[in-house]
Amino acid sequence: MSAEVKQDKVPLSRVVLYKHGVGFFERRGRLTGPAQIELSCRAEEIDDMLKSLLVLSVGGGRVSEITYECSKTLETRLAEFGFDIKRCSGLVDLVGQLKGTPVTVEVSGQSVGGRVIGLDQVDQIVGDVKLKDQQLVLYTDDHSFKRYSLSAISSIRVEDAKIAAEIKEQLQLLFEGTTRKDAKHLLVHLEEEQEREVIIAYSIPAPIWKTSYRLVFLSDGRLLIQGMAIVDNVQDEDWADVEITLVSAAPISFIQPLYDPIQPYRRTIEAQGIASAGPVVAERAQKVAAESWGAGASPPPRGAAVAGLRAAFTEMPAFGAAPMAGALMEELESAELPVSTEEAGELFEYRIGTPVTVPSNTSALIPIVNEAIEGERISLYNGSRNVKHPYATVRLKNTTGLTLEGGPVTVMEEDSYAGEGLLDVLKPGDTRFLPYALDQGVHVIVRSDHQRRPLWRVRISQGFLYMDYRERYTQTYHLDNVSGRPKVVFIEHPVVPGMKLVGPDQPAETTQSYHRFRVELAEKEQKPFQVVEETDSVEHVRLDHVDSVDPARLETLLAQNVLDRKFVEFLQVLLHKRQDIIDLRETKRQAEAQLVQYEKDQERARENIKTLGTSSERYRKAIDQAEDRIMETRAVLKEILENMARLEREYAHLVAVEMMQELELRAGKRG
Repeated sequence: MSAEVKQDKVPLSRVVLYKHGVGFFERRGRLTGPAQIELSCRAEEIDDMLKSLLVLSVGGGRVSEITYECSKTLETRLAEFGFDIKRCSGLVDLVGQLKGTPVTVEVSGQSVGGRVIGLDQVDQIVGDVKLKDQQLVLYTDDHSFKRYSLSAISSIRVEDAKIAAEIKEQLQLLFEGTTRKDAKHLLVHLEEEQEREVIIAYSIPAPIWKTSYRLVFLSDGRLLIQGMAIVDNVQDEDWADVEITLVSAAPISFIQPLYDPIQPYRRTIEAQGIASAGPVVAERAQKVAAESWGAGASPPPRGAAVAGLRAAFTEMPAFGAAPMAGALMEELESAELPVSTEEAGELFEYRIGTPVTVPSNTSALIPIVNEAIEGERISLYNGSRNVKHPYATVRLKNTTGLTLEGGPVTVMEEDSYAGEGLLDVLKPGDTRFLPYALDQGVHVIVRSDHQRRPLWRVRISQGFLYMDYRERYTQTYHLDNVSGRPKVVFIEHPVVPGMKLVGPDQPAETTQSYHRFRVELAEKEQKPFQVVEETDSVEHVRLDHVDSVDPARLETLLAQNVLDRKFVEFLQVLLHKRQDIIDLRETKRQAEAQLVQYEKDQERARENIKTLGTSSERYRKAIDQAEDRIMETRAVLKEILENMARLEREYAHLVAVEMMQELELRAGKRG
């Protein structure tokens, strides 16, 4: 005889929450088989459960199989039975669906066996009242049809085991549909009759854990950061004394439908021999890049930048004259949290050292950080956010050794609320700006200026002359510290592609969108701060066509400080060649006009001879003279055309040269 199979549950022992909407759940317990372990989850969790479920039997024995109910709906499963209890409002409806079923009826103290025929409705007169009585019609074991009033029947026992089992199964389905409407159940089967430790782990959807911080100014100028993790238990099960781990990372995760049966599509093809064969389904600060520094400038020495940054943190001014009560601050600073941390690759874990209890459908705040952290009080100005004032800001350096998750930060100063900010993910040793209030102690006025700098370079390439200019943009920030204490202002100046910083100051750091300049202000001090940028602009002249060349522009170019005599000679030859071609064109035009006039004179002389006869010697002589002039003019035109062709070839060869010359920007005579 086989051992009795027990129905067991394994308690939840560990919960790991991530930042991407998935939680890892681990259950542990000691069981003695044979046994079945029931696991339940919601309908929206079943695919992740099937994808990630891990079951281990430690200390002997094995897991025989894991079974779970199919994905049919309750209505579909009920429709598979020969009768439907769900449609029954009482005994009358049920008996009406059991025709032919063998039953035993207890009526008036006796047992009657037979098969159900149906129900009759009989009218009965009780006094002056006419009543309708429902009566069960049986075909009894003695081969008789008999009727029994349902009100007189105390019980009806179904004698067919299969029908009785179906009634019980339907009632169980209806019960589960009422009590656990969206629950899915899995059964882990343990067969061997021995004791073992069972570990069950799986990943299912879970709300992300959130963080919120309190940043407190200490009396000695340091900062205390206190972090709380917000954990939400939206499951139907209590988390009772579980180990909680919070992971600061977002592993890749996805949902794949595994629960619903998938029937792949198959093509229907004709019978073999009728058709051919079937188808074959075969914004954080970063190091400034070298090219972003202005022309002629170089980034500050690395050692100096690091030293300046270190000094900024270590020489931080005290925060306020009336800090929080000393006893309270000492208590906050000395408090140690039972939280251990571990870093592995891109993962950073907060492991809560004491068991945590979070009841079903409740949330909890769990302390995870209580550390001193380095910081500097500054004012951060960004004209796109506020044109008149900077923001009161804490420049945080993460010296806690922990990865600080992003979240809201409440800033406390002088026993009171000072403002709020949002913290991005902050790795150990990293620096981040945290604006928390508007700093009305500093007023800012911004003025812009634009200049087009003189021509600084000329280039000749592929028959074009390019003249390069520099556009200079100056942004002046007029800072006015109206407060009674020194200020450090960081100015965020937009990074514009193609613009180069040319001084006088270089940024302390650069983000993806902004250059940040550090400006120190004494109390009641006014100071202008300039950011100068340049970008290149170009004008071009087409040289391969003489008519497109403006000689005045080339003459202006010759008046610049050209350093290379060879380039000066090139421009002079270019102008001379162009002028020679223009002069020859004018000579050609005049010769063509004379030729036309000579041909007209000759034609008039011929017309006169036709009119006066051949005796006019004077007209004959005029015709001959005109012919001589025509021949001479045509010879001159030929020579002009030959010279023009030669000059144009020389000009084309000249402008085909590739050369470049930089010019001095200051005024003066040619070098």
